[in-house]
Amino acid sequence: MFYRMFWVVLIAFSATTLWGQNVYEVETIPNPKDIGVGYVSDPDDVIAASDESQLNNIIRSLEDSTTAQVAVVAVNSIGEKNPKDFATELFRY
Repeated sequence: MFYRMFWVVLIAFSATTLWGQNVYEVETIPNPKDIGVGYVSDPDDVIAASDESQLNNIIRSLEDSTTAQVAVVAVNSIGEKNPKDFATELFRY
């Protein structure tokens, strides 16, 4: 059985949960491939649109030329969760 290399890159700004700020669970992170926007899930607009576009182009090129799979997730808060554990759970979801 052949295995592909999967990468999940999680950028989580979770220092403090502020009033009115979304705290994300794995199940509430939008899947960018499901909504046809590429590889970057940025529901809080943490990343500039032009940078998202550039990331999507770079990741598309990487996936086309290798067996790597990449996703970038940028949210303001994952609450008190451990970022590595959250990323692992998100990868497996």
